[in-house]
Amino acid sequence: MLVADPGSNFVKYFAHGLAFAILFLIVGLVWVVLFVLLVICGLWLGLILALVLFFVLMGYVNAFITESLWFPVRTGFLACLGHGFLLFLALLPVNGVVLAIHYLVTPDFLVSFLIFLVTAPVAGFLAKSVGGLWRVYPQDVLPFGTWPPGPPPEEAPPSPLDLPRK
Repeated sequence: MLVADPGSNFVKYFAHGLAFAILFLIVGLVWVVLFVLLVICGLWLGLILALVLFFVLMGYVNAFITESLWFPVRTGFLACLGHGFLLFLALLPVNGVVLAIHYLVTPDFLVSFLIFLVTAPVAGFLAKSVGGLWRVYPQDVLPFGTWPPGPPPEEAPPSPLDLPRK
């Protein structure tokens, strides 16, 4: 029986947390600009749209990283909306507690960097776990042009239009 090397998983969790933080920083800066524009255009509607956009972007970023490091995941709009929302809820306690402790102790750049290095594997583990909820298994993948999903044509039940009339 082969057992995965726990060290390699730690490195992948660290890479996942690090990549998520870097990519989301870039996407987050774009989102801040869009947030301001949306709220200026329509206060409540703009705020709701900005939050939906935030969760969708968070879901897409994590889906991209999860597919790159671990396994394929669903990436539709609603899937990424739920993905991002659950990831936000999962990371909020970890990042909130860490930031609170950090600013109560000392708001120093070196301390921030060390805390980031310590929490990156935790964030990577949480992000992979949330991504696993939208995992795509090989039997879920349909061949191109197969719609709607169902039994093969030879096993399909006969259509009521094809039955002989009495």
